[in-house]
Amino acid sequence: MLRVHFGAEDLLNVTFASEPLPLVELALALVATQRTDEQAVFGRWRSLAARDLPGRVRPLFDLLRPDGDNPHFVEPYARSLEEGLVVIRDRGAFLTSEGLARAATRAPGSAAWLRALWGHDREA
Repeated sequence: MLRVHFGAEDLLNVTFASEPLPLVELALALVATQRTDEQAVFGRWRSLAARDLPGRVRPLFDLLRPDGDNPHFVEPYARSLEEGLVVIRDRGAFLTSEGLARAATRAPGSAAWLRALWGHDREA
């Protein structure tokens, strides 16, 4: 769950996007599936998501961890999935050696695909 605390002045400056940003929403959902808090609210949803999530999506858990220390290039502010994937492919170079090392040590799976991503492997 994302919690933001606002003061009265902050609320006057709040604006809302006209539509959801698919890759930001996807990243938030993938992070939420890995959390263990709020079981009464999200427990059933997490179980269903874990069961039904396609295997090809699971490597993203290596990048998108519930601690929030996630690479920014995987959450572009793009209005469509296609546009977002183009942005991610272009921004892949923003995964630095430090970012790769941090992601690899936090990853629950193999870091091999992260190394391939860092090497600009389009399949990764």
